[in-house]
Amino acid sequence: MTTTWKAAVLCVLFCAILFSPSQARGQIEKSAGKTKSPPVTKPDARNSGEIDMLLFEFGNAINAGNVNRTMSFWSDDALFVDQSGEETRSRSALESRFAKLFEERGRDSLTLHAERTTFPADNVALVVGEISRKKEGIELPASRFTMVLIKQNGTWLINEATETVIQEKKPSDQLKLVSWLVGDWKVADSTNSVRLDVKWSENRNLLLSKSITEKNDGSKSVDYQIIGFDPRTNNIVSWHFASNGGFGYGKWTKNGEEWSVDYAGVDQNGANTSARNIFTPKGSDGFTWHSVDQIADEKPIPDTAIVTLERIKK
Repeated sequence: MTTTWKAAVLCVLFCAILFSPSQARGQIEKSAGKTKSPPVTKPDARNSGEIDMLLFEFGNAINAGNVNRTMSFWSDDALFVDQSGEETRSRSALESRFAKLFEERGRDSLTLHAERTTFPADNVALVVGEISRKKEGIELPASRFTMVLIKQNGTWLINEATETVIQEKKPSDQLKLVSWLVGDWKVADSTNSVRLDVKWSENRNLLLSKSITEKNDGSKSVDYQIIGFDPRTNNIVSWHFASNGGFGYGKWTKNGEEWSVDYAGVDQNGANTSARNIFTPKGSDGFTWHSVDQIADEKPIPDTAIVTLERIKK
């Protein structure tokens, strides 16, 4: 499982571009020495309906993670500009981008709301609207889009699209996805005393975790972890600091009911370390944890056993 929440979650599924259509030239008719006003162009109801249906079906294709269906709405020389201003040109490049996006993202969805549709020419449409989206049932910040569509062989295709942010992405909104971690936990059936305490930071933009292990020989270790949100990649991320001086960085990915955290770090002796830690919620009062693909100083380490943690009820 690869990291994304880029999460939120990642770049956004598609964007809108600012388009300035040419002004239509009114024709001045002269009759009996008088000048008539240019004719008023009425909205094309049929074409507007076709555009609305395209946006609906385009959103469904994205929500279904169907790459081929999603790409059927784009022209060959399409341009896509995301919220950061990064451009993706050509249909083939867009196909690679959407394929990667669909592989990494979780069960999120979007809806395109067209607010204004105009037709600068018979085969050109300009659409301005808003994108609303959800991830795991949680509302995410909305954004604005503008699309330029062209009609080829009787079919409307997206030629250019750009998205702009209209709401700030709050880390607290993104971290709600892992808020089930908040609380005091203990490891079930452990020969040692192991506790995990997770709480919100004061402004709720971070989750603060402390793991306390007390062994039978009287020794004690305390490890710390900070969980946050990276708006550049739309991912939940974390920083781990071990009591022995080691530290690491992790990227979180949701897959079904479990969370996978890909870690890379350095141990107390300076050796590189990496692992994939897997958290699986078990109702509201428990979850399991285990670590796989562990490597230390380029040497593989066996996977850990699955550990069950229970909520400490007060």
